[in-house]
Amino acid sequence: MKRIRQIVATILIGMVPVCHAEVSIGVVDMNRVLQESIIGKAARNSIEAEAKKSQAKLAGLKGEYDRARADLEKQSALLSGAALEERRESLVKRERELERAVQDAREELNRKNGAQMQKIMQQVDAVVKSIAQERKLAFVLERDVQGVVYAN
Repeated sequence: MKRIRQIVATILIGMVPVCHAEVSIGVVDMNRVLQESIIGKAARNSIEAEAKKSQAKLAGLKGEYDRARADLEKQSALLSGAALEERRESLVKRERELERAVQDAREELNRKNGAQMQKIMQQVDAVVKSIAQERKLAFVLERDVQGVVYAN
């Protein structure tokens, strides 16, 4: 098996044509673009503002749940069996609603973030293509990712 690999490698090396033309390759750091560009900063600020709104809303729901739970604990000795069971069911329902609200908020934030990132990436791709054509680059690679952003 090792011998077969050596033979295939030797054949492939022999088949590589000798090129005398220069090949220009560019590299773009998308993380840096997102961190330092105006559109990247605006998107990040928008998502952070949305996250703060969601956290405030969720904190209110969590506070209501905690108060209801504390009330149930205080009054559990005084309540009848049926009333206690009803309050426990109500508390479980509130807990589920809180969990759903957290999940919904997370999904909404991810959706908005994805939409903004897609919009930014379209703009960045257009700029990269323009610069690549201007500088006559054959390829533009994305740093830290195994992918080609542009190929001429």
